[in-house]
Amino acid sequence: MKKKSSILVAAIIISALFVTTAFAAGTGGYKKITAWFGNIKIIANGKTLKSNPQPLLYNNTTYVPIRLISESLGQSVGWNQKDKVVTISGSTAGSDAIIATLQTDNAKKAARIAELEAQLKENENKKNASSDLEDYLEDKYSTWKRMDFDYNARGDAGDLKLTIKVDLSEDGSRWNNTDKDDIEDWLDDIYDYVHKEYKNADFSGEIVDSDSRDKLAEFESSGSRLKISFNKRANADDLEKELNKKYGSDLVWYDDSFGSMTAKFRVSANKNRERVNITVTVPDKYKNVNKSSVKPWIRDVVDATYDYFNKDYDIIGEIINNSGDTLDTFDEGGLD
Repeated sequence: MKKKSSILVAAIIISALFVTTAFAAGTGGYKKITAWFGNIKIIANGKTLKSNPQPLLYNNTTYVPIRLISESLGQSVGWNQKDKVVTISGSTAGSDAIIATLQTDNAKKAARIAELEAQLKENENKKNASSDLEDYLEDKYSTWKRMDFDYNARGDAGDLKLTIKVDLSEDGSRWNNTDKDDIEDWLDDIYDYVHKEYKNADFSGEIVDSDSRDKLAEFESSGSRLKISFNKRANADDLEKELNKKYGSDLVWYDDSFGSMTAKFRVSANKNRERVNITVTVPDKYKNVNKSSVKPWIRDVVDATYDYFNKDYDIIGEIINNSGDTLDTFDEGGLD
């Protein structure tokens, strides 16, 4: 209010100079001046004021009737002829209302600008979420437990997917000897970063062997925690040991016709063509086993194979005797 009053008083004083000149005779006579008239326009609060007499320019100062200015600002003007005094009075409510309206409008605009800036920043963060995650992991975990890792992040701040690649042809022994608890702690640390930076993000991913493309582990967010599951490494030698241990003996469990018969499994895998070859060598007494009993046995062998190799692999199997003669064949669908 102090600033507004100062402006008003200044305008009144300037205007009063014109009045003072007009009545100079009452205080000591007239003074002859040279002034300019040039259709000077007076605009108050966006409204052009009509003035009679017209404003004039004298000594680089504009002079206007005091009543014109005062009344345009909502003030009343009085003239005391006896004492030669001009009085200006009235409420400033109109000006206060205008100022209040402008202040409210400015506050709304400032709030809207802040809102748009926040949205812009959020959208930028979403856009860069995957690249930021990759940068973080490359900086902190490009090497972990003396193993080299590559990271491929996809998606945005609402849905992030991460693929972690490790080459087991180089780091297989280190990976196999790494405790699962340590791997879980490592993945939890990665998720802590994601959850901190992108609180509402759905996060999932996998660890794969870059050489064979086998999945070693899978993970996904569940609230503030990370669910982790480990897959057995697709290794033909490991599968061969597993089949001989579980399905090479005690076959009488499937049917009495197996008796004390044992079987020997040999497994090889062509990873480039995604094939698993299984050869089962059985004794001659195999010919006495009911085929209906062989089917569930081979079905279990196929299921165990897919525990090591994913469903994209083709299974090619045969059952042979000690002479190498083929007795039966099977594939991913079971016994032919």
